[in-house]
Amino acid sequence: MEHAWGSYVTASKVWFYSIFWALHFVIFAVGWYVQASDQRLVMLNTLQYSVWISRGAGLVLTCDATLLLLPMCRNLVKTIRPRVRWLPLDETVWFHRQVAYALLFFTIVHAAAHYVK
Repeated sequence: MEHAWGSYVTASKVWFYSIFWALHFVIFAVGWYVQASDQRLVMLNTLQYSVWISRGAGLVLTCDATLLLLPMCRNLVKTIRPRVRWLPLDETVWFHRQVAYALLFFTIVHAAAHYVK
């Protein structure tokens, strides 16, 4: 059983998870802030948290949709690999799944925020 967990908990994957989820929450916070501080959307902002959460999650979904296709672009991967060592581009299926899990999570958050409206 220990061998199975050893493949999931490596130093590079811990770094990846830390950076990956930190970037997701930063993108979420940027989406929230931009929506909440936009004076042109004052009427929409009266709904407060439901709109702010849906905009933050929507921005993350937009970024993740781009990342989902990244492992399939061979020339781009060949260019990025030497520059971004923490990104596990050699494990394309694993990376694709991690992005899909994030998409699932933020899709649920986005849909729930719209439902609350």
